[in-house]
Amino acid sequence: MQPHNSKWNFGAVSRFIHHSYLILFFSAIALILYEQTIPAGDVSFVNLHSGIGVLSLLLLTIRLIWIKKSGKPNALGTPMQKFSANFSYALLVGTMIAMPLSGLALTMAKARDVDVFGIFTIPGFAERNSSLIELSSFVHEYLSYFTYALLLGHIGATLFHHFIIKDATITRMFGSAK
Repeated sequence: MQPHNSKWNFGAVSRFIHHSYLILFFSAIALILYEQTIPAGDVSFVNLHSGIGVLSLLLLTIRLIWIKKSGKPNALGTPMQKFSANFSYALLVGTMIAMPLSGLALTMAKARDVDVFGIFTIPGFAERNSSLIELSSFVHEYLSYFTYALLLGHIGATLFHHFIIKDATITRMFGSAK
């Protein structure tokens, strides 16, 4: 398999990044759901969640640089489906930027450092900032619902292309399209 993308298929690097992002996204969700079941004051799972958020932002940066260098396959389908694919891709990238940034702002506004798996630390603010806590908490929470809806739409569209339209959309990312 080629490392670079072509007009028709995603290369090995794009596939690796896509699948890694999938793992990070579901890990972040699992951690924050589990965190809600443990006693208040234990922030260990929140710290892991925050580290995953920072890591996902770094991975997205790599992904965007890679796409700039390697390009990405053309969208498949009718002109409306191609527009929808490109528009939803832009929305997904926007949420992949806004989610970790809003979470980072929330943690920092609580005057807490963000430890990224012991590799490096992003220092929190010297004092709590209640206004920023309120704003970033609101953005992070409601943007998460929007992100879930986008992700379900992304998966649904992929399955629609695979099972109903029967084109190569899913095999371009998970297998070898012809």
